Amino acid sequence: MTSDIFYAGIDLGSMNSAAVASNSCRAFLPTTVGIPKDGLAATLLGDEPLVGESIEQHKMALKLVRPFQFGALKYGEQIADPPVHAVSYAKKVLRQLTQGLEIPDGQQVRCVMGAPSRSTLENKQTLLSVVREIMPTVALVPEPFAVAYGLFSTARQALIIDVGAGTTDLCHYYGAFPQSDDQATLAVGGDRIDQWLTELIMEEYPETEVTLEAARVIKEMHGDLKSEHGPCEVVLPTKDGESRAYDVSSALAQSCRLFADQLTLAVSDLLRQIPDHFRAEVLSNIVLAGGGSRLHGLGNALERSCSCFGLCKVSAIYDSRFAGADGALKLAMRINDDTWSALTQTTLSEASPSQTLPGAAA
Repeated sequence: MTSDIFYAGIDLGSMNSAAVASNSCRAFLPTTVGIPKDGLAATLLGDEPLVGESIEQHKMALKLVRPFQFGALKYGEQIADPPVHAVSYAKKVLRQLTQGLEIPDGQQVRCVMGAPSRSTLENKQTLLSVVREIMPTVALVPEPFAVAYGLFSTARQALIIDVGAGTTDLCHYYGAFPQSDDQATLAVGGDRIDQWLTELIMEEYPETEVTLEAARVIKEMHGDLKSEHGPCEVVLPTKDGESRAYDVSSALAQSCRLFADQLTLAVSDLLRQIPDHFRAEVLSNIVLAGGGSRLHGLGNALERSCSCFGLCKVSAIYDSRFAGADGALKLAMRINDDTWSALTQTTLSEASPSQTLPGAAA
């Protein structure tokens, strides 16, 4: 590490974003932008979109937008020419986030940022267009790889599953930069569970009115992948203006299972790519990261589903908010200049630099 360089790690998430720096500053912010609902709101609040604490203060007068919702701008097929306003909103969130890092004026900055494991060239270009106006020297690494690098003090075999709001990213970690076959990205995450849950509740109870935000609260409070469920009663508004209690256990179980089934297929496909003599160690080191790691019973469900490969142990990350940013910062601080040059050169290619990483111990 060079003392005259300012290092930063960023995890720009679909729901929340985190950033950490070599000066010990840490920042966490919802990846949400508030747009004034009408002309009066714009007169009172200003024309500029709001981010951070100001959103909560004026929430009822704002239309809330998440520029990375459902993986938009970060992963998907229709990202080559993203809407200008979506990119500008993402930049506003990032500017607010990085203000908390207290970056010294004029100092060289070296930043590592997480990206979905199988994001396309167009996705990477979009992400870089967001961050380079603020931090010109930046490299992208797979989000679960950043988690793994911060988690393990020595090179070892592991499988990291980063369950985000927009995407779920998987990475086989073994102490070197991952290649394409070592990674997978599912275009489903917490947002999709919320969408499924909303649709299933309204299908079962057509008289109800359920928003995605309400579905997310229900999922976070009651979501569970246990094989047996009791009743789960929640109070929901109805189209006639009243509120009533409804049992949403069936819809909740089905939406969580839809996600778990897709994740199991992706995990199984990736495990089959790992050589037999390494697979046992990987099975004993499966780590859930991201906000979705808190879904009750997800680890146990994966252990049951992957038992055909052998004895399986799934654990959850210690800190779902900062793990990705912490790992990205550690990577930025520890790799040498040659590796950094190779990493920045391959940021906009599908290949990864075939170099072994330094140990991640502090």
